[in-house]
Amino acid sequence: MLLFSVNISAQQSRISPWQIHEGTEGSLRFQARSDEQRREAFKKAILPKRDQSGWFSAQTLADGTVQFDRKSVLKDCFEELDFTYFQAIVHVPANVNVNALIVSLDHGDDAARIYIFNSKCPEGYYHPASDLISVDENYKSKVLKSQLVKGEDNRILIVQYDQCPDGNSIKGIRISVNDEEIRPSQIPGTFQLHAYSIHGKE
Repeated sequence: MLLFSVNISAQQSRISPWQIHEGTEGSLRFQARSDEQRREAFKKAILPKRDQSGWFSAQTLADGTVQFDRKSVLKDCFEELDFTYFQAIVHVPANVNVNALIVSLDHGDDAARIYIFNSKCPEGYYHPASDLISVDENYKSKVLKSQLVKGEDNRILIVQYDQCPDGNSIKGIRISVNDEEIRPSQIPGTFQLHAYSIHGKE
């Protein structure tokens, strides 16, 4: 879980629906057995741009949280990587005081990293302590008080990778404001994300 210390009414913030991107790397050969190697594996990720072709609507539950669960395409455990990406846009009005914006993951198989992009962090910001990398880990948290920018797009990008058959999943990607979870809704105007079709999926 990432915590953005931002005193805002939950009703005043908006979050776009989650999108998914299959990535452009394909299955990669990379040994990742230790926690150090599993963190190094993120360097192999090629982060898709916000408006890059290949984004489409992510599968979600009724509450808008991501529910990604499918069979792994990998053959060798701890010797391969398969990346998948998820993005949403958070907009917090400029005239509000912000206390807490929380981005969290309920579960990730096998590893996940949370980025934030905005004018303050154009290349993306993450904290390695918030990476979900251990085979025994699920939910985590980290305070990132100064990264949110009010009054503009804050792009949240989740980088997830599979490294072992048989399953490949990430569940419960959530965003909450002042301890109140916000369900994704369509953001008007410049804050909208545009879905694309990939491999015949919509």
